[in-house]
Amino acid sequence: MFHDIKTILLFLSLLKLLGSTKQILSWRHSENKCLMQPENGLEHSNKKDIEMSILDKNSERNSGDDVSSADCEMEEKESSQKLMPEATKGSKTEGDVKLTSSNQCNLSHKEKYKKKFCGGKQMKLFPSKESGKILLKDPNVISTPQNHNKSKIKRKSLESFKYRFNEKGQLRHIKTGRPFEFNISNNRRDNEKNYEELGEAVTHHIYNMLQNEMKLEKVYVPINRIGSEPQSFIFQSKDALTNPHKLLLLVHGSGAVRAGQWARRLLINDCLDSGSQMPFIKRAVQSSFAVLVLNTNLNRSKKTGNKIRRNGSALEHLLYVWDNFVVPAKAKHIAFICHSYGGVATAKLANQRRDFLSRISAVAFTDSMPDNYINDADVKEFFKKKSRNWVTSKEPIDTVVNSFNGTVPKVSAGHTKHEMTSWSSFHSIFKYLNEKIPEPSSKTDSKAEL
Repeated sequence: MFHDIKTILLFLSLLKLLGSTKQILSWRHSENKCLMQPENGLEHSNKKDIEMSILDKNSERNSGDDVSSADCEMEEKESSQKLMPEATKGSKTEGDVKLTSSNQCNLSHKEKYKKKFCGGKQMKLFPSKESGKILLKDPNVISTPQNHNKSKIKRKSLESFKYRFNEKGQLRHIKTGRPFEFNISNNRRDNEKNYEELGEAVTHHIYNMLQNEMKLEKVYVPINRIGSEPQSFIFQSKDALTNPHKLLLLVHGSGAVRAGQWARRLLINDCLDSGSQMPFIKRAVQSSFAVLVLNTNLNRSKKTGNKIRRNGSALEHLLYVWDNFVVPAKAKHIAFICHSYGGVATAKLANQRRDFLSRISAVAFTDSMPDNYINDADVKEFFKKKSRNWVTSKEPIDTVVNSFNGTVPKVSAGHTKHEMTSWSSFHSIFKYLNEKIPEPSSKTDSKAEL
């Protein structure tokens, strides 16, 4: 009996010994097969947890987060340095390696690149297309990041939208000759995006017209740029600072409009005459005015969104132009034509620059509401005598319009639409300016020359 028990125990010991030997052989086989070993006793379960955390980061990146190429590269570099031990010369860590939760390596893949990448090199982590795997690559191999389009977006021209302004100044389709069609698809957002992009193309078309057809100079502000800070710009005639007699400033309203525009909707759906400042510039030059075209809505950098120094709002822009262009100008008579909120900003300018009252000869408002921003008695008296506001009305042009606040005299613009008031008042405005600012006489000119 005792002999049988002893035999059984001996048999169990042999089985246990065989199992240990088999496990040792398995470990050695695994050691020879794998290319990457845990560092400092890193357990397989911990490695798997780390792998999953990296995969979570990759899935977050692919979910639509805006991550730059540099950020991706830095994250991959830091992950590789934290998770993977530095390979030593002569070890089996060369080439591209795939780590999975089962800690198995792709030997055929390793053998393929074994000779290409050898020596002690720090591995980097790259997401593999296969789910649950991470690809290690040599750091000297350049890999193009995916889904990170860093190329600059080229500005679209009117022609790229298949539109151009015809001889009548109307925006028409190049092939069909039809007006602009807002609905290009059943998706409202696509239609709005297309309209905004077309509006941007129209804006730059107007800029080109100001320079090429109106012969105005583009001047960046602030003029004393610091480093690479963002700038706005205005347009001026060559004699803006030297014309000894007359200077005219054009100030548009708020919103998407930029220098040279009264209303973008009119530019797209009506014509250049009604929506742009071109007719006003032409008439001003014909009437011997020097011209300054302001750009009160360009207040921030398009790239960073940061405010432009001393031009961060419509009022700041007006104040800057006043201090740096109007004050040094030699013109004896200075006039404003202001639409909508441009008139409000001009009224605020009058409150903050007291020399406004002595230097300005006339202000023409179009459907503006400056009255509530005129506070001081002397400023109110100035606007009563030297300004006029053409407002929306069913009455004929220049018909006096009564109002509760009578600081600025109001007359009918001869139109009921707000955005049309500048164009509908065009002839009346210049008639008014000519009354306030007489043409220079020959005697005055001769004295000025002396």
